[in-house]
Amino acid sequence: MPALPDPQGHADLRAATARADHGNALFRLGEWEQAAARYREALALAPSVAETHFSLANALARLGDAPAAIAALREALAHDPGHAGARTNLGNMLRAAGQPEAALDEYRRALYLRPQDPAARYNLGTALADLDRLEEALVWFAQAAEAGHVPALTAMGTAHLQLGEPMVALHWFRAAHRSGDRSGASKLGEGLSLLTLGDLRAGWEGYEARPVTQAFQAAGATPRWDGSQEVRGRTVLVWAEQGLGDSIQFARYLPLLRGRGARVVLAAQAPLHALLAPLADEMVATGASLSPDLHCPLPSLPRAFATSLATIPARVPYLHAPPARPAHREQPPGATLHVGLAWAGNPDFARDRHRSLPLAAIATLLALPGIAWHVLQKDLRDGDAAALAALPGVQVPGPGFTDFADTASCVAGLDLVISADTSVAHLAGALGRPCWIMLPHAADFRWLRDRDDSPWYPTARLFRQARRGDWAGVVANVAAALAAFTAPA
Repeated sequence: MPALPDPQGHADLRAATARADHGNALFRLGEWEQAAARYREALALAPSVAETHFSLANALARLGDAPAAIAALREALAHDPGHAGARTNLGNMLRAAGQPEAALDEYRRALYLRPQDPAARYNLGTALADLDRLEEALVWFAQAAEAGHVPALTAMGTAHLQLGEPMVALHWFRAAHRSGDRSGASKLGEGLSLLTLGDLRAGWEGYEARPVTQAFQAAGATPRWDGSQEVRGRTVLVWAEQGLGDSIQFARYLPLLRGRGARVVLAAQAPLHALLAPLADEMVATGASLSPDLHCPLPSLPRAFATSLATIPARVPYLHAPPARPAHREQPPGATLHVGLAWAGNPDFARDRHRSLPLAAIATLLALPGIAWHVLQKDLRDGDAAALAALPGVQVPGPGFTDFADTASCVAGLDLVISADTSVAHLAGALGRPCWIMLPHAADFRWLRDRDDSPWYPTARLFRQARRGDWAGVVANVAAALAAFTAPA
């Protein structure tokens, strides 16, 4: 006997479809919370419709609820494992959540479902790049680029830049721009490549394409100073846009701006206030509501002053330790050299794993005789404090520093500072102290390439990885240089 029709089931499905359609209309209007509510009502009536789970996930993602969006995508795939859009979006969400391995699995499944889709090949490349499998990523980016996927051209440039190949990267960034990329990513990549190659004047132009988070309520209505406007007798707000090291590096321009007759108000990170105060007329907190005549982000000052390699304002010291905070140091038995040390930066920095070393990587340095080591890092990572406590001749003042004026006072009393590419390296250079900087193979643009000195910091010496990940070679070279180092008189 044939099964009887289920009028209630059909009615529920019709009602669920109507609610989902209403949710879609609200989603297109940007009413994501209301859209999510309609999708949930639809799922209460028809819980096995994968497309509704997918739509709910999209609304939840727009609302910033990543865990719930991921759960909704998994539910969609439980009902329809062949939903390529859900596979792709789940990969995107997992990648954004810092799970590149899991994202890679989803992107592979999405590519299997859409083998001719260049975007699927591009996505696969992005997850591989997140895992530092850059050579593999380039294969997929190239295939996507050949199929006309413009973001893959920019990704090619980024991967080559991360491989320490700025000239090749420049080719791909320019190709992306010619192909219609207007996201700003290719322009920024071109600028970073040019800066790395030493073409600063052209590089600063591209660097202006970087995404900037505006921290000042008044800045939107305040003209931005680009170097062309008269500033004499006017108040210019200069504001910290990036990290602590960037603020220290570009603070050198503040006296030049004041030299043009401007009244300079500096909005910088709180730990830098006491140190940078002498360079400005007034210090304010980041995010302050002000009404200046002009404003300029700190990293845009080199462009405003038309800085080239030959015109970098490199006279040091341009920062000084406050005299009210004298340095105190112990003299371990047999120590003839006092060396400051910082081997790791801010772990929240996107590429910190490339620039920072594990403490174990510098163990051979800490075992060298005749050196009193002074740890300059304020924040130690898990296990570092216990490991340092077991080492004779290692002092750990860093965690007790209240701000960078304290760090500067300590650095001023040292013979040498050895640092990864962190704010401590910039501080030592700005103070005019001997500073050795340990750099990854593809170093940040400011350290240029193929040189062991820095036009930004005359007292710096650069120790570069010969190949990606080779910190052992860097540490060996630093140890050899220490054997020949004589502290300045």
